[in-house]
Amino acid sequence: MVLELRVKVMGTAVSRNLDISANEYCLKFVGKDSIIPNDPFWNRFLAFNITPPTTTNDQLALESRIEPLCQEFLNNNLRSGNLSSLIQLFLLRSTELLSATNTNANLFNWQLFNTIFTIRCVLKFLTETTTEEQLIEHIELKGNGNTFESLIGAFVGIIVDVPIDDSTYLIHLEAVTCLLVLLSVQFHSGTRSDQSSVYRLVMRGKHVIHAPVLVRSLLTNFINQQKLPPGYGGGQSHSIVLGLASDLWSMLTFSRKATDDLVVSDQNDFQETPLATQSLLLVLVLSHHWTTQMFDNSPVPPTKVSSLFKLDFNLLYITLCKKASGDAATLLLYLLLHRNPSFKSYLLSRLDLEQLQKKYHRLVKRLNSGKNQKNNEVAITVNQDDTEMEQDLSVLEEVLRMVLEILNSCLSTQLGNNPNLIYTLLYNKHMFESVKDNIVFQDIIHNIDIIIKYFSQLLTDKSQQHEVDAHQVLLVIQQGAKNWPKEKLTKFPDLKFKYVEEDQPEDFFIPYVWALVSQQSVLHWTSDSSPILSTVC
Repeated sequence: MVLELRVKVMGTAVSRNLDISANEYCLKFVGKDSIIPNDPFWNRFLAFNITPPTTTNDQLALESRIEPLCQEFLNNNLRSGNLSSLIQLFLLRSTELLSATNTNANLFNWQLFNTIFTIRCVLKFLTETTTEEQLIEHIELKGNGNTFESLIGAFVGIIVDVPIDDSTYLIHLEAVTCLLVLLSVQFHSGTRSDQSSVYRLVMRGKHVIHAPVLVRSLLTNFINQQKLPPGYGGGQSHSIVLGLASDLWSMLTFSRKATDDLVVSDQNDFQETPLATQSLLLVLVLSHHWTTQMFDNSPVPPTKVSSLFKLDFNLLYITLCKKASGDAATLLLYLLLHRNPSFKSYLLSRLDLEQLQKKYHRLVKRLNSGKNQKNNEVAITVNQDDTEMEQDLSVLEEVLRMVLEILNSCLSTQLGNNPNLIYTLLYNKHMFESVKDNIVFQDIIHNIDIIIKYFSQLLTDKSQQHEVDAHQVLLVIQQGAKNWPKEKLTKFPDLKFKYVEEDQPEDFFIPYVWALVSQQSVLHWTSDSSPILSTVC
């Protein structure tokens, strides 16, 4: 296990291979001797420069290099309590960051990132190799009994309160990642979340009062899609803080050359926007464990969801559209539609039939124009653009027909109960003129056309008597609906949409969410190591 170490010697940068297992600072940290939180040792130990893993290869390379040290740490920490000391140091520094008026202090932020990154590496190893009770014992040893809860609160505080800029981006990323690592105890044990000590602390601890703003911050991270700052990762061994490593004791860099033994996967989203990716995954994990049973004694008072925090639905909608091909974003959309009436109402308001219709006609025009041009040419070649346009046209036809079928069903079976729908159809009747002669929609538009003509005639007759306003138009529609001759309409089969939810949907969703985390977070967990992931992999 060899790492490249660069040190500054008499003004000249030299490189040599170094066995990290022999590094005195690492050996002291994982050794038997206790190191108190204010020991000068920590300033030296945490003065390294590392490019955080942005691919599965990076993560595997990192873990293979530090595993012997982690094993030694596991053997000695219950005696030394050095993890607790490191956490106490982090809590102190995170408090300083939260109280700082200027968070753009590169040197301080760099060392704080190193602290969280080291904690993350240790926690990941412990969650994979120990039981949940042993994990808590390692964290709480020589602490005051609430070290674990304070650690969770510090991560939440960073996500919620610290502004994101180039110098704090990776601090945010590691805070989110650490919460994912802690919650992964279920991934490794298969224990129900309501029976987990870690989940009880996360879901019912004193910091749960910040849950609404935590979710808002995570969703904002997803919406912003902020890219990894320049010089961080990107497939090159850049330092994490440019210009600082040269006069410090070491800089650790990991090989980024993929080998046949390493798992290579498509993780472009994480490489480009890791904070957005991790934030989305954390929202999904939290959402699928936020059960009623776990919150009977929640300190958060009952309140309407819409009053907890406000989020720009338009920006969220745009981001979801851009990321619609991703499984995680699709699951978030499902959750919002299924559980958030406000977002569902907003999304329904975005269904603009006129815009769909205009796009459909533009595609038809472009396609016909292209075909006419080809017919005038001597040599006709297959045009890939035409094929794609025909596919888009087919999709739009299906969507438009589905909308028209829903309108037809509402009017055919519940016309008297939908006066506002009829009012809207009359107001926008010009939209249907351009599609009623289209053979694709001709049958389904027939009933809608009859209804529009019937009520239009009633309004014409009424307007000849005296001027009518919006209120009177609605009264005419309501009265006309009572005398509506149903036999005029062509009968179509009833539309039936069936949705069956399992008695325990978490049996599917929880393994599925952890499968997404494993695939997209580069934390590198395999189905073989998880009793719950094997059910979906």
